[in-house]
Amino acid sequence: MRKYVFLTFYLSLMMIVFACQQDKDPVLADFYWNQTGCADPWDVQGSDSSDLKQSVDSYLRKQGVLSARVVSVLNDGVGEGCYACHCKTGMRIYVSAPLSEKEKLIELGFIEK
Repeated sequence: MRKYVFLTFYLSLMMIVFACQQDKDPVLADFYWNQTGCADPWDVQGSDSSDLKQSVDSYLRKQGVLSARVVSVLNDGVGEGCYACHCKTGMRIYVSAPLSEKEKLIELGFIEK
């Protein structure tokens, strides 16, 4: 009999724990930027993706977006095949930020994923 009481208590407790972990509003939102040939608003001091990440992070802090972080730089966008400054290179800069920063990132030209 004790086993059944314990088992019932344990299963009830587990159901409560899992019910409390259901989908809540996400704390973070994901954004991306389609990199251009030379019309991006930040200066890149080097040629690798870590330099680009650092430049974008610095730019975002200067713009008041303090909690956003560059997650990755991937070549998974659509390149335009032209060499003007405004042409897209095909590189995408992925940023993660709290929902409170969403409006500011969209104002800066980032696209919500």
